[in-house]
Amino acid sequence: MDHLASLEQQAIDFAKRGDFGPDARSVNEEITTLSPSNQGAWTRLGRCCLELGQLDDATAALDRALQLNPQNTI
Repeated sequence: MDHLASLEQQAIDFAKRGDFGPDARSVNEEITTLSPSNQGAWTRLGRCCLELGQLDDATAALDRALQLNPQNTI
């Protein structure tokens, strides 16, 4: 499995557990760096930032997700 696929699986596992803490944020940030058009990673990153009280970062991440897909309702 390549690095990006491994990171994606880690991020999904974090989300399924309801874990949006610093480790989940780090994984999703790395995904957005490697794959800037990955709207799922931007959405998860936004959620992580919200949970961590980092509202400016959350807004930026969710804005990016909406730029990629304006119909994103997550």
